Amino acid sequence: MARKEIKLGRPPQGAEGDTAREAFTKVNAMTHELYSEVERIESDVSAASDAAASAKALAEDVDKSIAGVHDKVEKSASAAAAAKNAAESVADQVQDFTSQYGEKIDALGTTGNYETLPVGKGGTGVNTIGALAAALQIVGVYGKGSAVGTVSQSSGAPTGALIERGGNVNGEYIKFADGTLVCFITATLISEATYPVGSIFCSADKYYSFPARFSSAPLVVPVGVTVSVATGWAALETSATTSSTGIIKWLSPVSGSRGYIGYFAIGRWFE
Repeated sequence: MARKEIKLGRPPQGAEGDTAREAFTKVNAMTHELYSEVERIESDVSAASDAAASAKALAEDVDKSIAGVHDKVEKSASAAAAAKNAAESVADQVQDFTSQYGEKIDALGTTGNYETLPVGKGGTGVNTIGALAAALQIVGVYGKGSAVGTVSQSSGAPTGALIERGGNVNGEYIKFADGTLVCFITATLISEATYPVGSIFCSADKYYSFPARFSSAPLVVPVGVTVSVATGWAALETSATTSSTGIIKWLSPVSGSRGYIGYFAIGRWFE
């Protein structure tokens, strides 16, 4: 709409001019147009502001994406550097191994038989577990198949098994490769204390032959178990020999006390 001129008329009374109603009608029309334009401008400004905000958010998203890509690139570069370092380290280790063992590995080719690598080449000289066990036993290495068996010695050096155990009517024994011998028997002889000796009573003489012979007289500990009447105990009257315990008697402060007599002996089967 074009500007509407208000006719003022001739002074001083405004003859032939616009009436007050006509004048304000023109003012209303022009102010309405002005307000409509202001509203349009405000709407355009709001739309522009929204577009600017969207553009800013988009820019921030782009910045984040770029930062993420940059971070991934840095991590990839770091991983690549680590992989390179690892590869170089492996290469160095291979080089060191080759330098240290290369000649020995090359020498393996001269054996002619990789299943039985000679001891001089760093092998065992055999190709089965059984043969290896036998070879080790020859040089004095014990295994589960050779630890228990018959012990033996030569000039004080073990030549047989580590442990030997056996027994007979005289009891049981355990021999060790170091020369130790243990003999024992469960208390089986029943003795009765009927002979007065001072203020106590004793039984008749009892003794045991050892199931294995000692090389010198062993230490003997008599073992006694009370059977009836009153408490008693077993005691040695004479020293042991290499083949027997010596005399063992049953003693008690009460006549008629009965008990089982046994023994435990320890010594050596070679000096």
